[in-house]
Amino acid sequence: NLETLFVTIKCNNKSSTVGVVYRPPSGVLNEAINEYNNIAEQLPKDSHVMGDFNIDMHKDNSREVQQLEDSTLALGFYPIISIYTHEKPGCRKTCIDNIFTNDPENMNLSGTLKLCISHHQAIFQTTNSIIPNSNKVCKTIQYYDYCNSNIEEFKKELHNELLGNPPAN
Repeated sequence: NLETLFVTIKCNNKSSTVGVVYRPPSGVLNEAINEYNNIAEQLPKDSHVMGDFNIDMHKDNSREVQQLEDSTLALGFYPIISIYTHEKPGCRKTCIDNIFTNDPENMNLSGTLKLCISHHQAIFQTTNSIIPNSNKVCKTIQYYDYCNSNIEEFKKELHNELLGNPPAN
């Protein structure tokens, strides 16, 4: 009902949690909202949840919109995208992608970018957080094929990397 991925970025005793969400249109809405609530309840201050919720926030008198808005606001999150985010030829424009934050006072810019590769517009947000320059080289490992053998290889490489170079607290 809800696909998610979250990361917490820590820098100089400050952290920010960012999550991406996809709600398949075929999923059960009530279960997706419950899953969203369970996740959002656990998120710390300075969290940002973004993605394709497949609920048109511009739809008047919609039970779906009301459920998502009620649960989001009750958990201290605020939607920051208010314009259309999805435009399919022959269909009306919709706002099915959004960013919810529980730290709106730290936000300084949000919006959409029109893309030529999708019916969705890219959504973005910038914050007032200052990340100092660092000369530290970061190691990046990317896998795009999520078969079991690649997942196991990724876990092995991650384990070896953490043993040899544990993160600083």
